[in-house]
Amino acid sequence: MADRTMTAPQATIKQNGNPIGLVRNIRLSETMARGSVRGLGTLYESERPALTFNGTWNCDQYLIDLEKSGITGVDNRKVGDYTIYENNKILLETPVDIVISRKEAEAFDENGNVIGTGEEDFAVITDVYLDSMSFDISEGAISGFNQSGVYTKPVILPI
Repeated sequence: MADRTMTAPQATIKQNGNPIGLVRNIRLSETMARGSVRGLGTLYESERPALTFNGTWNCDQYLIDLEKSGITGVDNRKVGDYTIYENNKILLETPVDIVISRKEAEAFDENGNVIGTGEEDFAVITDVYLDSMSFDISEGAISGFNQSGVYTKPVILPI
């Protein structure tokens, strides 16, 4: 089972052990900016040292309401006052972690049917910050809610 392709029905996305809303998709992108080292007398690079890391994320969900939709903790809007919201963003912003898990079969009956499942971590996204939020409500469509931002450390695999 370990060599099977990861599919959406196998994925669960959690924060602090709790599933995150009705997620349609999550996308991560990591970029490593590199410098260029050349010596005198040559046009060609001799090294490409890593200079900066940039991780971005984007998560689409079905819109429930503006309080229950989205990744909790990255954007508290239930404050009642613009000044409080601004102060929270400036002085109290705390990054969150997101865990993407994969459902796995753990127990089988005598006929080979799956009778027990578990989860293993597929990817852990640490130090997640929100940069953008949007939602859409359209006639004849299911409403969507989108959040995106950055994370400060690359996704690494356990040893």
